[in-house]
Amino acid sequence: MTTSPSVVSPVWEKTRLAVARVRGTPFYGPGGGPYGSFKGYHIIGRDSRILGGVSVGADEREAIAVEDDERLHDVYYALERRIQHYDAATYADVMEIVYDLVRERIPGDHKAVDQVVASWSAWQDGIVPLSAFLGMGGVCRHASLLSAYLVERLIDEEVIAGKVSTDRNAIPGEGGHMWTRFESPDGEVHILDTTVGYSGPEQGHNGKKPFWKYTRPMKAIRMQVRVARRYLGEGPSVPIVDDVRPWRHVGPNERPSPIAPGESEPDSVVPPRPRTLSEDDFRRQAGASRCRPRLDPPISARFVLTLIATIVLLVGGWLASEHLDVLRATASAVADRSNALLVEFGQMVERARTPDLVAPGTAQGTPSEVPPEPKTDTPKQADAPRESAKEVEPPGPSVPTGCGFAAYDPTTHRPVTASAPSIRGQYILQCREGLFAATGTINLSTRTWSFHTFTRLNERYEPLNGDH
Repeated sequence: MTTSPSVVSPVWEKTRLAVARVRGTPFYGPGGGPYGSFKGYHIIGRDSRILGGVSVGADEREAIAVEDDERLHDVYYALERRIQHYDAATYADVMEIVYDLVRERIPGDHKAVDQVVASWSAWQDGIVPLSAFLGMGGVCRHASLLSAYLVERLIDEEVIAGKVSTDRNAIPGEGGHMWTRFESPDGEVHILDTTVGYSGPEQGHNGKKPFWKYTRPMKAIRMQVRVARRYLGEGPSVPIVDDVRPWRHVGPNERPSPIAPGESEPDSVVPPRPRTLSEDDFRRQAGASRCRPRLDPPISARFVLTLIATIVLLVGGWLASEHLDVLRATASAVADRSNALLVEFGQMVERARTPDLVAPGTAQGTPSEVPPEPKTDTPKQADAPRESAKEVEPPGPSVPTGCGFAAYDPTTHRPVTASAPSIRGQYILQCREGLFAATGTINLSTRTWSFHTFTRLNERYEPLNGDH
């Protein structure tokens, strides 16, 4: 069962709870205003500046920044044009003009808040400019900030005089609420609350009480003191001093000094005060604002973390695949080079097994590659008496060139034809340098040979005719 706001006393701690919550974040700073700063904006609270500030909640929601942009300028210029239609507008007239204009520009719409916040991805203290809700809709915090911005500009440009503030409190069983409070130079207070449809004095008018508890706690105490003094006969001329305000908790060697009432009290210097409700009970009963929808984010934190982890894994896999391709290309190049080295090594082994003619002490080739013996004018040595073969010293590092070959019978000293495809033994080579005895292998099918040792001979062997 919901309790009527006129029965239960409100709790004026919304701003204090909001500051205490964001103080533990890296975006909070102690400077910028009486309540500190958040993400580069001063925190908006009771009696603070509106322009250039940000409104944060006691619970996580969007952080509304009042920035000096063109859309807010257009709303203010529209307000000036409407005021100019009055020959002599009173404070009440100006407040009514502001009230009507705010209801037009930010109509009450909970779903519009969800849409705007989702478009800015600002579910958890993300910055959203106040102008983003113009023409879309909002709830009490958006309408009160726009009303306070317009009244503050009227005061800055000396259209009117007075003080403006955004006040908020919470009533257990009802939730939290926020509105605009204007105080004229003579002390008259005017409330602008477009979300509940109220514009007028904080105590009501025409015998009608306001829907919400707008009276500040210290103002209520002063009113009670004034009534008591009148009852005692002191009269209304006796000044009301601020001796009823709470005092700072100080040490034994420090002098106390008064502090601002209510939510402006810093947590670090104010001792805990007894409450009718614990802070947990207050959050449970008054956590959800009556005019503020519960912004249940469509995407849970676990899903966001899972999505981030998946993206990290995908990026890491992509980078690994890029490096894997490089490694594969490097391994392929190394394998190709290794194969080339193995082939080259095999060729070297083959050349070592079958030496070339150009190598000292070896002879290899085909009969067709043997150049013809050059003709010289030296007399033939075949007419010389034939003597038995006599070994001489090897020719040295050079080898015979332009050689023909034949297999000789060592007894008859004549060429012998063989029908075998390969013959291994001793051969006689007729070369440009003369006759040589050689040891090696001849392949008749491929007409190739491989000789290893050479010995120069005399001329008793018959010369070779043609290729053998």
